[in-house]
Amino acid sequence: MKELLEENGGFFFRFETFAEIGEGLEKVLSPTAQAVIKTSMGKFCGERSYRRIAREIRSKREALQCLFQWKSQENWGELSFHEINFERRTGRIIVKKSFEARTLPKNHEGAQCHFFNGFFRGFLTELFGKPIMVTEEKCLAKGDPQCEFRFAPTISLYLEEAIRTRDKMVQEMVEKNMEEEKEEI
Repeated sequence: MKELLEENGGFFFRFETFAEIGEGLEKVLSPTAQAVIKTSMGKFCGERSYRRIAREIRSKREALQCLFQWKSQENWGELSFHEINFERRTGRIIVKKSFEARTLPKNHEGAQCHFFNGFFRGFLTELFGKPIMVTEEKCLAKGDPQCEFRFAPTISLYLEEAIRTRDKMVQEMVEKNMEEEKEEI
C-alpha cells in the first residue's frame, strides 16, 4: 500500500482522524470556527482540483464525471450529480458514505460536511466561472441515509432561503394567532 500511496503522491488518513481534527478545532476555538476553517480548506481544495481536472477535459459535464471518478477512487464516498442545469448553474449532489460524516455520531442537529460543502463550492465556482452557493440539505451525521447538497448561483439560494424563512415566520404567526383566539373563547 505504501508504494501505491507514494506513487500517487498521497498518504493514508483514517476517517476518524479527520473527525478528530474537527473535534480539536471545536475544543480550541468553537463549533462555528471549526465549520468556517473546514469550509475554507475545502473551498481552496475544490478550486485546485478543478484546475487540475481542467487540463484534461473539454466540457463541464466531463469535468463533473472526472471529479466523481477521482473522488470515488480516493474513497471520499459515492458521489453522484442530479438535476444538473448547466445553463442555470443549478443541481444536486448526493454523497453516500461521506468520509467526513461516516464516523460522526448520527445525532447532530445540523449538517456536518463543511469540508465537502467548501470543496463543492470551490470546484463549481471555478467550473461555472461565477460564485456558486452550496447548501447541505441532508447529512449522514444527522441520521439521514446520505448527504445531499444543492447548488445554485449565490443570489438564487439566498433568495430561496429568505422566502422559506419568511414563509416559516408567517406560518408561526398564523399558528400563534389561532392559539390566542382559542384562548379568548
